[in-house]
Amino acid sequence: MGQVDCATGTAVIVVDANGQNSIVLSPGANGQVDSKDIDSAPDAKILLLQFEIPMETVLHAAKRYKSKSTKVILNPAPAKEISDELLSHVDILIPNESELSLLSNKSVTDIKSAEVAAKELLKHGIETIIVTLGENGALIVDSKQATHVNTYQVDVADTTAAGDSFIGGFSSALLQNKSLEESVRYGCACGALATTKFGAQPSIPTKEEVEKFISLNKI
Repeated sequence: MGQVDCATGTAVIVVDANGQNSIVLSPGANGQVDSKDIDSAPDAKILLLQFEIPMETVLHAAKRYKSKSTKVILNPAPAKEISDELLSHVDILIPNESELSLLSNKSVTDIKSAEVAAKELLKHGIETIIVTLGENGALIVDSKQATHVNTYQVDVADTTAAGDSFIGGFSSALLQNKSLEESVRYGCACGALATTKFGAQPSIPTKEEVEKFISLNKI
């Protein structure tokens, strides 16, 4: 990409009285990220992808890093339909309920329907699907079983960045060689903490805040 003559990507976020948010995105420089940027990036143990860069760049990154035995994690947000080719290069897919419903073309209204929809997507070769369920925690689904993980109950001020905090926390726990379920629990703590503050970046908790929160709260 190099130097481009456009603004940094921005988002306008509206939060209702229940802490739920609506977001309008302007991609800016994010929309200029291309395959050359991916090819010049270093090797990594984990590649975490979302849809705030062009889809062709997301696919190129997934294919390049999958070939290097990197763990490819995809958060399919903002929600949109995606190709079978991209799904075939994903190790861990982390959708919320609405994203899972769109990708599987199945109604997702509870834990059981989330399991059914996730198992449909496993057919694309995905190793594990982790469905984030808000105040109901998360559901881990693979070819052998489905495991529901409860989350921490907090007073919600703003859900903005809760999903991002969950995924970041989950990924960092994986890098520390925690088990999949332990990593999901850590991600739940990160996501729960994020909902207790207003804003996006300001609400993302530090490692110290998360560890203190976990020590004082049980699920």
